[in-house]
Amino acid sequence: MKKKLLVLSVLALSGISAATLASCDKFVGGSTTTSTPSESVPRTVTGISVTGQNTVYGIGDSIAPGASARVSINYSDGTSSDSTATAKFDFSAVDAAKAGKYTVKVTCQGKETSYEVEVKEYVFTGIEADTSKADLNYHLYTVYNFDDVVISALYKHPVTNEVTKKVLNNEDVAFKVTDSNNTEIGTQFPAIGDYKVEASYNDAKCNFAVKCVPVDAKTIAEAMEVASKTESSIASGSAVYESTYVVGDEAQIHTDSYDYVYGNSFVKVKKENSYTGEKRNLYYSLKANGEPFVVAVDLDENGNETGTPYIPTDLEFNPKAIDAQYLPLNIFKDGTKYNGVYNTINALYKELEGVVGDPYQELGECSHLDNAKGFKFGYNRLRSAYNRWYYEKVTVEFTLTEAGAVNKAYINIDKYISEENPAYGETDYEAGTALPSDLPIEIKEKQDEAGLTKKYFVFKDGADTTPSDSSNWKFNQESGVKASDDENPYLASKITVSDFKIFDANNKELNDGEKISLDLDNGNSVKDEGNHRFELTFSIGNVLPETANIDLDAIDVEVSGVGKDGHIVGDFDPAYATVSNYDGSITLRFNRPGDYDVIFKTSSVTKTIHYSVDYEAPLTIEGTVHNGEKDSSFAPESSFAMYKSNKIYIGANIGDNNGGNGDAFEPGFTAVVDKTTAKLEKTTLNVNGKDVECYAFTATEAGDYVITITGAKPDSDRAAATSTLKINVSDNPSLASILAKYDNKYEAVVSEDEIYSLEFTDNKFTVYNKYDHTKYAEYDYTYDAETRTFVCIPGGNASGIDKNFELTMSNYYVLSLVDVDTKASYILKKPTSDITDEDLALLKGKYTGVLETFGYSWTFAFVPGEEKGTGSLVVTENDGWNDVDYTYTYEFDAKTRKLVPTFTGNGKNHPLKSGVVSINNDSQLVFTYANTDIVLEKKSVNLRELLDAKYTVKANSADYAFEFTINDDGVSGTCNVTRKASSSRDGVYSWTFDDSTNVITLTKTSGKNCYITGFEIENGDLYYLYSPTSIKEKCAKEGSAVNMTIPEEMYGIWSTTQEGGYDQITISENGV
Repeated sequence: MKKKLLVLSVLALSGISAATLASCDKFVGGSTTTSTPSESVPRTVTGISVTGQNTVYGIGDSIAPGASARVSINYSDGTSSDSTATAKFDFSAVDAAKAGKYTVKVTCQGKETSYEVEVKEYVFTGIEADTSKADLNYHLYTVYNFDDVVISALYKHPVTNEVTKKVLNNEDVAFKVTDSNNTEIGTQFPAIGDYKVEASYNDAKCNFAVKCVPVDAKTIAEAMEVASKTESSIASGSAVYESTYVVGDEAQIHTDSYDYVYGNSFVKVKKENSYTGEKRNLYYSLKANGEPFVVAVDLDENGNETGTPYIPTDLEFNPKAIDAQYLPLNIFKDGTKYNGVYNTINALYKELEGVVGDPYQELGECSHLDNAKGFKFGYNRLRSAYNRWYYEKVTVEFTLTEAGAVNKAYINIDKYISEENPAYGETDYEAGTALPSDLPIEIKEKQDEAGLTKKYFVFKDGADTTPSDSSNWKFNQESGVKASDDENPYLASKITVSDFKIFDANNKELNDGEKISLDLDNGNSVKDEGNHRFELTFSIGNVLPETANIDLDAIDVEVSGVGKDGHIVGDFDPAYATVSNYDGSITLRFNRPGDYDVIFKTSSVTKTIHYSVDYEAPLTIEGTVHNGEKDSSFAPESSFAMYKSNKIYIGANIGDNNGGNGDAFEPGFTAVVDKTTAKLEKTTLNVNGKDVECYAFTATEAGDYVITITGAKPDSDRAAATSTLKINVSDNPSLASILAKYDNKYEAVVSEDEIYSLEFTDNKFTVYNKYDHTKYAEYDYTYDAETRTFVCIPGGNASGIDKNFELTMSNYYVLSLVDVDTKASYILKKPTSDITDEDLALLKGKYTGVLETFGYSWTFAFVPGEEKGTGSLVVTENDGWNDVDYTYTYEFDAKTRKLVPTFTGNGKNHPLKSGVVSINNDSQLVFTYANTDIVLEKKSVNLRELLDAKYTVKANSADYAFEFTINDDGVSGTCNVTRKASSSRDGVYSWTFDDSTNVITLTKTSGKNCYITGFEIENGDLYYLYSPTSIKEKCAKEGSAVNMTIPEEMYGIWSTTQEGGYDQITISENGV
């Protein structure tokens, strides 16, 4: 075998094919042998190896093997080959965001190897400051901040040494400012000069330079820009506000004065009002949410604080106000800066942008500021209110402190009222826009009597006129170091509540957002006793911080939600839920079922408890009957009538024994009828968009029926509430009886200007234009009583009416006129009066008349009704001794111009039994009595004289005071209502006067609801009307009472005798 291998090897080297040799025979030692090829040994892969790879990275680097990495395949014969292209690197174990050592796996052709890599931190080398976008010039006393300076940390890459910058949050950087003597300053720049700022972070430091420079404003715009940045340097100041109102020929002056002290986190304002006598300190600071927080303390005559501090309710924050009079309330700007005078001056200055032409603005001596050099501007503007134009002249002067803040300022606004009123339509200038300062006004125009336009103004020709009103402010402010926060004992951060806990009557804590279910049926101390009001008591504890003043930052409780009837409940809705908070005890009462949110809140903290309140079983059943035309309510034992072909719907309302709130009780009821000739079907009826459960009642025979209604069964053994309803079913009416109701005459109202009068005769009817009977159309008709249908055929006579009509009769026997073309339907109604507007206007208000020969006098009080020419009337007759009231309803006969009264009182005799009220040819209201025509005089109320006073009243255990203003129309205005014991109930109302009822109606516009509906005027006296309990109390003019001492000999019970009896009078030390 060795020989063969050797031979093959030699042959192979000599180039002879081994395959050729395999077929040759050869003698060896005298014998013949045959040669065959040998088997080769295969080369195998023994492993893989990695060279040239990256093994060190910086945090955040992209993890990759690197461009020089090579993967080699190693063989069993000691050779290798490059297989990088097919190799796979597994970096899944490497966290590039975290420093550390990690293992990387590499695989190729089924073999695997690994190597170690390391992720290293960047090396922090220091910080640097970029001031390229920062304004490094500051003014005196300005509080520095370096928000626009960019501080960056420098980091070196652990492999490449490349430097990377990371912008830092300036809150993480410490800044130290030193002057030229290397002395560190506080938070404000104390002097003009150069300063060095040292920024430090993680023991690394860098420096940059800043300057404190003097103010150099050469224009008003520059002054505004400077002041906006330096206003916070104001440390103290004062202001005087003076307003002049011209009333008739007299000028009334009203003065307010203010002294300011500014702290780092607060403003203290001493406010005095010469008109009202008000004297108090106001402490303003900011709550954590950036909202203003104010505490007021009254001052005595010597300016010392006296009494209990309180939260004032008469201040409103108006940061967008542009008139100077809002200034004392505009304390804060941008959350922490004080705006002082700047905000108002800047707002007025911005109005110049809308000026047409060149506004007045310059630098020079300010005549109202002791001729100091400063900035001045002025312009005119138009304002519109109460349908009038007001022309106003605005004048502003101000100077700057060395620090650049507003120092002294003078703001004056003169107001001129247009000579015409009202001023409908637009002028050449929009209301509220500024006008050229040299505009001496004019504008004019007119028209009206429904042609409208109006506009107006005038003056010119010198235009040196006296303003109607004027107001001005004078300010003096000083820059400097602010007061310490310790000087404000009412700082919001100290006394406002940051947290509190709520506990129920069992001292169980109620958590914010907690949900609680209540069942009114089980909410009473005695189950089902009939008191459906569920009452809960709460207490507050664990108030934080410990310095919080819960008397000032009081916890208010409100209720909102949705009742089970879908009503949206407000924060105080007695019909649904009420809250009382007296002496620290909070009581909540639910009066109706529903889902409620009970909100406990201070000025900064709000917590909510959710209550789901269920029903109570009803105690009584009442309800509503719907007969197709209208709804009528019923109580137990009520009776109703219907026609045999009608269907009526009966729905139950549920309530307590006193007719209380029915919606507090379990809905659902059953109804049964006592005869088989009638039927009740349970159904729903859509009422005002809401499906209401009810029963439909029908009867096949005329007669009396009794329906019994039963409410939900209570949880206790008490029987379910029931009610009965009697229904009288009549045979269906004939058409003749329906037409005879109004003497065969009806009316159809299409619109205010299109009304048709209908007159019926035998099988005919005529449609007239109500205002022009020359326009008409005649029709023949037939009527099928069984189907209640008409067939209408136009007759031969018609003129001026181009519409085609027909008649319909509803299931409830309601007659209608239908436009055939449009299908519009108009219910036929009783003909309305043809009374003129002039006559109608007379039948309104109070009149008086006297018959001297008899010694009689009368008062007639007319109240118009809904239908034209109808109403109610009270006649008060005085026979020389007593007043007796007689009540009537009336219709006015337009043809005879006489009143047709219906006496609604008791007794047989009354003034209008023989007396007649009419309107004569001179359009006077006349009472004809005992053959004498008595011209009645209108009893007018002089509102301006009556309301030109301050009134007081004691009602509902509270003392109220009222002050009125009257608009130009003389029948509307505003009313300020104050409750003497509790300013939290103060409110402002608008009012209107109805001369037909002598009632002043109030509508709340701001403040709290005092539940005052209005006032009634009787015999020249003002009476207060209070809504929840229908209180009516006579008001007294403040200061009108006369104090006197009653002699003791007058004490006792006295009698006044007169014909018909006597009255007793008791006199004591307290009065009569």
